[in-house]
Amino acid sequence: MICFALCVGGDGEKFRQIAEPALRETMAPEDRLWTTQGATGICSAYNDFLDRAKAEPDCEALVLLHDDVELLDPQFRAKVLAAVAEPDVAVVGVIGGSGLWNAAWWESRRWAGEAMYTPEVVGNFAHRHADVDTVDGFLMVLSPRAVAELRFDGETLPAWHGYDVDLCLGARRRGLRVVVRPLEVFHRTKATLGDSTAFYEAKKRLVAKYPDLIRRRSAIEWTRDTHERVERRIRRLRRERAYQREGLEAPHEAPQTYRRAGVAAPPIDNARILALWLHEFVEDDLVLCVGSNEDLLRALTEEGIVAQATQTSDADLGISAWKTDNPGIHPQAITFFYVPWSGADVTGELAKAVGILPHGGRVLLEYNLIDHADDPLAETGMVEDDLREALESAGLEIERFTVMSNSLYRPREEVRERRRQSMLTNQPWPPRDLIRAVGRKPE
Repeated sequence: MICFALCVGGDGEKFRQIAEPALRETMAPEDRLWTTQGATGICSAYNDFLDRAKAEPDCEALVLLHDDVELLDPQFRAKVLAAVAEPDVAVVGVIGGSGLWNAAWWESRRWAGEAMYTPEVVGNFAHRHADVDTVDGFLMVLSPRAVAELRFDGETLPAWHGYDVDLCLGARRRGLRVVVRPLEVFHRTKATLGDSTAFYEAKKRLVAKYPDLIRRRSAIEWTRDTHERVERRIRRLRRERAYQREGLEAPHEAPQTYRRAGVAAPPIDNARILALWLHEFVEDDLVLCVGSNEDLLRALTEEGIVAQATQTSDADLGISAWKTDNPGIHPQAITFFYVPWSGADVTGELAKAVGILPHGGRVLLEYNLIDHADDPLAETGMVEDDLREALESAGLEIERFTVMSNSLYRPREEVRERRRQSMLTNQPWPPRDLIRAVGRKPE
């Protein structure tokens, strides 16, 4: 049994729109879901959750998450239970840092993990399985031992800051492990510090509390970091001037908070986002990318995934031709990401894919969601019910069918404008204009 616990802000609308629907899909019947307003601060609220979890004899993990976090990983429960079962693991997160020189994980000496924020991938570091000193508190999974032994320090810290670092360093001081693992989540946050005065006060108190685990930067490190900051600024100015000479707008960069902290956030890489999602379903076998492009193949290669692509035309997605050229080969997964569906038989093409998959193989799709056949996206999108019917008619068991916003593929300025327009026209936000689906060939 897993216990899920959240502090719900305001009138709870954000929780009902973002966190709750995904939680209901993720949770097993025996799991628990607890919420509170947290009026006395997050430390007090989380300690209450710890006490409740400790009183549950069958609790295998306590998941503490913010009310604007959407769980998208179909294997979330299995991954969480596997992580907390590892020797001496106390806390599991999705992104964090080690070698702290103050009490902010993004200002640590080494970063690890993967975190998707609205509307961009902010954290995208080399190691997605790593031991760290602290994780970002928007999602923290606590093991049974952590539930029994650890508590949040509500007396030392401000009401809403520093709690995650404090708990993680408390675990490290006891000889327990804090780890990051690849859990697919979407943190729909504004990426700001909130009360900056309280934030910096929490940093100061944590530095005083953990002098053995927070080591200030040496003179050599200060010199190196200052040099790197100057070099980054010079490169950014040169890039901006080059774009201005060509009459172009410079690529989207990280929010000011992360730029100030030195966390690099490159322009949105659509192929990279798809590759990271695909990586959760594919291990070391071949992936066939139908209607793919060079950017996706490059991103898959960087993820260590062996991939090939078909040659498509208006009415033929090239699956039969690929099979003829590669007899006896059965890819583990087949993707339909950049597909010209306008002239293709959707069910027929999916059936061709199923025909060359091994039993247990998967078809992964991403489509623009449209409301009706006259929608401007009709050539590249599909009505939700039609897609579900096409998957089932092709002989696939629907393993995952998620309707979501495609904002993760759009620059921050464009998303802000879309949100402003939705407020002016009284339209729901966020829009549900993207479908991610996974179908599995029966054993």
